[in-house]
Amino acid sequence: MKIKPLPSKLLCTKCNLKLLNFSTTNELAVLSEPIGQDRAMSAIELGIHIRQSGYNLYLLGPKGTGKYNLINSVLKLEAVNQPTPNDWCYIHNFSDPQKPLALELPPGMGPELQKDMNSLIEDLRTEIPAILDSVEFRSQIQKLEDGIKNREEDEFKKIEDKAQQNGLAIVTTPKGFLVTPLRDGKPMTNKEMEQLPDAERTQKQQKINAIRDQLTQMLEQLPRWHKEKHDKQKVLQKEFTSIVVNRLVEQMQQKYQQQNRIIQFLNIVSDDIMENSQAFYSNDRKIQTELSFIKYKVNVLVSHAPNSGAPVIYEDHPSHVNLIGRSEYMAELGAFTTNFTLIRAGALHQANGGFLILDAQQVLTQPYAWESLKRMLYGEKITIESLGQAMGFPSTVSLEPEPIPLRVKVILLGERSLYYLLSENDVYFPDLFKIAADFSNHIARTPENLILFARLLATVVEKQQLLPLNRHAVAKMIDHSCRLSGDSRRLLIFLRTLQDLLCEANYWADQEGHVVIKATDIQKAIDQQILRSNRLQIRIQEDYRRGLLLVDTKGKKIGHVNGLSVLQIGNYAFGSPSRITAAVR
Repeated sequence: MKIKPLPSKLLCTKCNLKLLNFSTTNELAVLSEPIGQDRAMSAIELGIHIRQSGYNLYLLGPKGTGKYNLINSVLKLEAVNQPTPNDWCYIHNFSDPQKPLALELPPGMGPELQKDMNSLIEDLRTEIPAILDSVEFRSQIQKLEDGIKNREEDEFKKIEDKAQQNGLAIVTTPKGFLVTPLRDGKPMTNKEMEQLPDAERTQKQQKINAIRDQLTQMLEQLPRWHKEKHDKQKVLQKEFTSIVVNRLVEQMQQKYQQQNRIIQFLNIVSDDIMENSQAFYSNDRKIQTELSFIKYKVNVLVSHAPNSGAPVIYEDHPSHVNLIGRSEYMAELGAFTTNFTLIRAGALHQANGGFLILDAQQVLTQPYAWESLKRMLYGEKITIESLGQAMGFPSTVSLEPEPIPLRVKVILLGERSLYYLLSENDVYFPDLFKIAADFSNHIARTPENLILFARLLATVVEKQQLLPLNRHAVAKMIDHSCRLSGDSRRLLIFLRTLQDLLCEANYWADQEGHVVIKATDIQKAIDQQILRSNRLQIRIQEDYRRGLLLVDTKGKKIGHVNGLSVLQIGNYAFGSPSRITAAVR
C-alpha cells in the first residue's frame, strides 16, 4: 500500500469569505444569549425554577467558557420577577443579652426602624433631663427630702426630750452620739459618776442604757427610711419619665402598628427606659452614647429596597466568616468586648431569598467553608459562629445570635474534574447540588454557526470597546478558533481566549493606525502570543540543529523509528521530533 503524505491544508479548512455577508462587525447584532450552550441553559432553567431544597446548581466546564457571565445575566433577569426578601435585623435580648434576637421586617423597613430608634434615643436624652429638672419634679423630690429629714429630727427630738426628763444629755462627737448624765445642767465627768452612791449610779446607768438603746434603734431604722425615700423617688422619677417615654414610644407604635414584633420590642424598651431613666440624666454624654443606649439600638443585618427583586450575590472570597457572618470585637479598657451591634452579615445573609454564586475551588480551599456551607443548606438556617466554634475548639464567651431561616439557591462554578471528585467522594454533594449544567467547549462549524461566531466577536468588541473587525479578520479568527479546537469541523468558543486575542489585535491595529481590525492584526497578535511562550521550543530546535539531539530523517535503521511528541507548557503546546528505539533480547 502506497503511503500518501497528508497536506497541512487538509488539517484546517480555510473560511469561505462568501459565507460572511457583512463588511465589519458593526453591522452585526450583539448576542443576548450564549452560543452552543443549549444543554447548559436547559439545566439552568430547570434548576432556578424548582423551589424545593437540594436543587442547587453546579456549572461545570473549563475556565473561560463564560459560565459566570451567563449565569449572572440569567439570574438577574430572573431575580427581577421574584419577590423581594424581607429585611433582617438583630436587637438586644433583655432576658439573655448573650443571645441577640433576630427581627424580620418588610423590605426597606430595617434602616427606617434603625433611624427611628436612634431618633428616639436622642429625643429621650433631651426630654428626660428636661422633665427631671422641672420645678414640679424638684418640688416633689424636695418634699421627700424634707419628709425624711423631719422624721429624723422628730424621732431624735423625742429621744432627746426623754433624756432631759431623766437628767441626761445627748452629745454629738466625731465617733457618734454620747449619752451622759447631767448635774446642775452640765455633763458629769467619769470621776463624778464614780463618786455617786452605788444605787444612784446604777439607776443613772440604767437610764443611760435605755436612751442609748432608743438611739440605736433609731439609727438602725435610718437605712430603711432612706431606702423608702429612695424607692419613692424612683417611683416618682418613673412617673415623670413615663410622661415623656409613653408619648414618644406611642408615636412609634402608631407608625409600626402592623408589626407585632416591633410593638413587643418597643414595650420592653419602654419599661427598661423607665427603670433606668437615671442613665439619661448622666452628665457624661460619652458614657451615655457608648454604654447606656446600645441595648435600645437596632442592628440592620441586611436590607433590600422595596420591589427590587431577589438578590444576586457573587462572593469572591468565600471564607467561613464571609459566608455565614461574624461577630466583631472592639478594644475597651484593655479587653475585647462585643455586642449585638457588632454582628456582621455574610454572603448567605445577603443572598437569602435569592441566589448566591460561588467558585467551587475557592470554597473547597478555605478552611471549613465547604462544611459550613453544607451544614447551613441542610439545616436551612444561618447560624453565626466563629471558626473555632465550628471546629469544636474551646473559646471565650461570645454572642450566640438567634439563627435566621435560610432560603437560597447556590450556584457553584468549577471544573468538570472537581464535579466528578465531589460526586464520588462527598456523600452529601449529590443531595445538595442536584442540577449539573455542563458547558460545551466547541460548536459545530456550520454556516449558521459562523454567523453566530461573528456575532460573538461583535459582542466582545462592544463590551471591551474595541475597533470593529472586518470580515477578513473574522475569517482569520474562525480559522484560528478551528485550529485551537483540534478539529476542522468545530470552533472553539472559549470566551476568555477570544477576548484576549481581540484585545491584543486591537492594540496592534491601533499601532498601525487602522480604523478596523484586519487579518494582519489578528495574525500579529497570534505571532506575539507564540513568541512570548515558545522559548523552550526554539531551544529544542537549536539543539537539533547543533546535533545535541539526534534524529535521523533519511534512510532506514533496524529498531529505530521517528515519532512526534507534543509538549504542553502552560497554555502553549508544540511538537518535537523524537527517536524511538527498541531492543530485542
